[in-house]
Amino acid sequence: MKLDANRFPSRTYNFLKINEFPMDVQIKGWANYTVNNTDSTPLLVKNIPHDAESIDTSLGKEFDILLDKDNKNSNSCGDTLVIPENFVCPDFVNIKFVNARTVVTKSDIVVHAKENSKSTVVLSFENADFKEGGIVSRLRLLCESGSNLTVVLLNLAGSNCEIYSSVGALVKENASLKIIDVQLGGKILLSGSHVVLEGRKSIFEGRTCYGARDNQNADINYVVKHLGKESESRMNVTGFVKDNAKKTWRGTIDFVNGCRNAFADENEDVLLLNPEVVNKSLPIILCDEEAVEGTHGASIGRLNLDMLFYLQSRGLTKEQSENMMAKGKIYAAVNNVFGLAEMEKAESLEESVNKYIEGIFDEN
Repeated sequence: MKLDANRFPSRTYNFLKINEFPMDVQIKGWANYTVNNTDSTPLLVKNIPHDAESIDTSLGKEFDILLDKDNKNSNSCGDTLVIPENFVCPDFVNIKFVNARTVVTKSDIVVHAKENSKSTVVLSFENADFKEGGIVSRLRLLCESGSNLTVVLLNLAGSNCEIYSSVGALVKENASLKIIDVQLGGKILLSGSHVVLEGRKSIFEGRTCYGARDNQNADINYVVKHLGKESESRMNVTGFVKDNAKKTWRGTIDFVNGCRNAFADENEDVLLLNPEVVNKSLPIILCDEEAVEGTHGASIGRLNLDMLFYLQSRGLTKEQSENMMAKGKIYAAVNNVFGLAEMEKAESLEESVNKYIEGIFDEN
């Protein structure tokens, strides 16, 4: 699979090298995963809902076409997790991917949240399984009228792994979608979400925390398209970039003609821990409707020199001081995103994330 992924919807100067990411990966078979939840009502089925077939995902339309073609060649269409109408899921559904191989595999999952349902779904890629090789993951979310869906993405893969995570969503009238995105692993990381707020008073809230380190190349692309009247979206992204890592973040709010009284806000807060890192941040608003309100911004900073001097005067080295500040930032972000998810019995997930964060800094 060779293509330009994570394309920016409104192209800017080519010399900035921010319009897309050249993706070149060879997929070998399907990824294995386990599904753990305490209630058997959410069902995994093979048929893809008609409305979900046309959902675009963040890596781009070309990616979706190529993955559909690859699926057709392998006589499979992926799996659909169905949340029944009016059903409130008492516990989160944990889809844990398993990959003990050294090749890149694929997954293709649809979550169909039917009318007036409420559920939380967790997709996790963990270091114990993803040390080498990688995964190309497509996740499509179909949120029917009045549904409330929370999706948690946990990328805790090893530093020799490749992660390509492409999310797309269609949110209908009075439906609410939250995407909690914890992106910490992989030597190559492509991720993001493409959310279409189709219905009136549809709501999207996205929270992301990332940590780019070593020689990692991280490329993150978020697009929220407002079609419905009085639709709302909020995106908050927090992270750090250290060592010789490269990181690109694109955040696009698209107000389409007809989405009167829509509201959107997006913001990134990134901490740079090495003058050698490459950081690119591009928040943008596209507007074809007058009666809307949108705000956006990016805060890019380094460690406060006074704080750094204070910590060093207390016996810490410069590296220890920088790591302490970065850990504090990412821990705060993780606590924030898990708080937004409002998940019960999530202690094991938080423990896995915290242990992984400790490992990031212990490597140094």
